[in-house]
Amino acid sequence: MRHKFRRLSAFVSAVIAALLFSAALTSSPAAAEPQPEPIRQNLKILHWNMAGAARNDGDGPPVDRLVEKIRELDPDIVTINEVCHSQATFLRDELRDSGIQMSWHFGRASNNWFNTCNGLFGADAWAGNAIFTKAPVGEAKDFWFSGNDIVEERSNETRGFTCLTAYFALPVRTCSVHTDPNDDNARAQTAAIAAKFAADIDQRPYLLAGDFNAAPATHLQSMYVPEAGGGGKFYEVGWQQPGMGEATHGEGKLDFIFANKAWFDPAMTGRAIDGGTCSSNGGEDCSDHKMLYGEVVLTDDADGDGTGGGGGGGGGGWPSDVPPRVNAGPNVSADEGGTVTLTGSVSDDSGTAPTVSWSYAAGPEVDPGTTCDFSAPNSLETTFSCTDDGAFTVRLTADDGVNPPVNDSVMVFLRNAPPRLILTGPDPWQTFRAGTAVNLGAAIADAPNDRHTCQVTWDDGSEDSYPASSGTCDRTHTFAKPGMYTINATVTDDDGGTASSEVMVIVYDPHAGFTNADGSLTSPAGAWTPSPTTSGESWFHLTAKYYPANNPDAPVGTAKTWLAGTDFRFDAGDGNLEWLVVTPDGKTAAKGTGTLQGKPGRYGFVFYGYDGCDNGTTQGCRPGPDRFRMVVWSLDTGPNPGTDRIYDNAPTADYDLDQAEPQQLRSGIVTIHPPT
Repeated sequence: MRHKFRRLSAFVSAVIAALLFSAALTSSPAAAEPQPEPIRQNLKILHWNMAGAARNDGDGPPVDRLVEKIRELDPDIVTINEVCHSQATFLRDELRDSGIQMSWHFGRASNNWFNTCNGLFGADAWAGNAIFTKAPVGEAKDFWFSGNDIVEERSNETRGFTCLTAYFALPVRTCSVHTDPNDDNARAQTAAIAAKFAADIDQRPYLLAGDFNAAPATHLQSMYVPEAGGGGKFYEVGWQQPGMGEATHGEGKLDFIFANKAWFDPAMTGRAIDGGTCSSNGGEDCSDHKMLYGEVVLTDDADGDGTGGGGGGGGGGWPSDVPPRVNAGPNVSADEGGTVTLTGSVSDDSGTAPTVSWSYAAGPEVDPGTTCDFSAPNSLETTFSCTDDGAFTVRLTADDGVNPPVNDSVMVFLRNAPPRLILTGPDPWQTFRAGTAVNLGAAIADAPNDRHTCQVTWDDGSEDSYPASSGTCDRTHTFAKPGMYTINATVTDDDGGTASSEVMVIVYDPHAGFTNADGSLTSPAGAWTPSPTTSGESWFHLTAKYYPANNPDAPVGTAKTWLAGTDFRFDAGDGNLEWLVVTPDGKTAAKGTGTLQGKPGRYGFVFYGYDGCDNGTTQGCRPGPDRFRMVVWSLDTGPNPGTDRIYDNAPTADYDLDQAEPQQLRSGIVTIHPPT
């Protein structure tokens, strides 16, 4: 009615204006202050409960279908319910690839909703609500329902709504809403939303779109304006009476777009759009909801006085200078402890570069105490690093000094990186006398905020589990009996990442007995590496004994081995033994140095023997026959044997005495003499 009245009165207004102008020529009163022209901007809104968490994930058919509709309808605002975070990310990327630049915000409602949203270490498995808009974006905030109360910390329920400020010709508070499917809860939660915004509903434009799960018209009385039979301050976009409009879910209407009366012209249109069949085999709908499309007129002349400067209750317009457009760049993923590079962009029509700043918010699963840093927090390109893993919302904010700051956000996913365990002691093959302490030094390298537990298996039947201390798994242990012990240390961080390191030590006892071994065995092909195909009969000799009264730490004796029919002849000579191990269960090993006949340089050897019970020994023996192994290598390759050996008749076996796998003799005997 008001538009018709304004047209009918145009002629009368012109006559009055002419008379006033004539009078002004005579009396010259002070000129009246000009009134601002009203702002009127057409906005198009597209809403969809994608059901993405239940039906698809990632860059699948629902995303493609939504991109298709955005291209077709060219909406200024897109609101989405039940969308996986990965889908929102792919939608953003698909739009940008299509040349459609939209700022966006994702509000988490649930983790791993329906167990079909998949992503990086579970973080991208979030499902929730999203908003995409062509306008620059200011403050974004997420809300959840705890029962029927609105809270700002995520509750255990999976419903909520997310809001942001979109800077069109006027700043519009835009929300994507998803209430509980229970009728009573839906009514109560909708009323809570209306109450939440009641304080400034007349002071700024509001657009609320979503799945309100409220088929009966009475459930939405708190939203509709009184002239539509309600007690609220919103028009429904497209339909002016509750319960009208096309069904959006089966035969019912659950999806709505609301615009507050104070800032929107009631001449609005809307329609439901079939989500369509979009699976590759044509047999599955994209969603069980239809899309909802509406067009509105945003204005600061909703009171109909023909001038701008306020809605139905004030609030004022927005400066003519348009806020900057901000793009924070793509989502980034990396391992914790490293840095990720963020590259944003900002454009502003004024020609003056806005100031920029980076900020972050840690996700709810991020461990307390986690901190993050930007290398250049006030530059468009920066690096970002954190002291722990998790998902972080990183925001680039631009301030042109005229408008309120605007921003865009990206998600940075930092995967848990397993720790590293660096053994600083003992040294490999280090020798210790039985009964003396062995100090394990094990430094942990990991993200600073991770917590760690340690476990050490000492290879003598004992193990220790304990919390890490001062970034280490250091421990002390005493071996009571002689042997070759492979110490295995494992560290586990609080996110389940593990790392292990091991080192073998030699524990000898000068009072444990001594060894005599002489004989031969069938040397297998590959034992003599200079001629891998050569086999034959190899011979060995070992005599080794400690004399505690003279020198309890230096054994005496000699060692020899040769391969018949070849020039391989090793001789340790005298006084070149380094250690001797004799175990209570019939195993022996000795290490030292010597020479190869006709070859320059020095060579190392380790001989292993098992004293078998089959030779008539009844105590301190191993079940089965006597066995022996000879390992010879050049000391130029290192003080201990590695993979570069000259001779080894068990080349695939370990060097630990318990795992050495010595070979059955062809002739001769291995004798371990008990202590006397």
